[in-house]
Amino acid sequence: MVALGRGVTTVVVKGVPVDVCGNCGEYYLSEEMADRVLAMAEEAVAHSAEIEMLRCAA
Repeated sequence: MVALGRGVTTVVVKGVPVDVCGNCGEYYLSEEMADRVLAMAEEAVAHSAEIEMLRCAA
């Protein structure tokens, strides 16, 4: 799950495939997936959503 916020909009994207750092355990997204999630969030902001919950079709 990835949660993003901008202004009054909060976007939660579930089912996002992530990689996990073997040293610290932090998750990170591939560049392609980060671009995809950010595009989904931008669309929610453009539609003036306050809270948007989406599922990533990997």
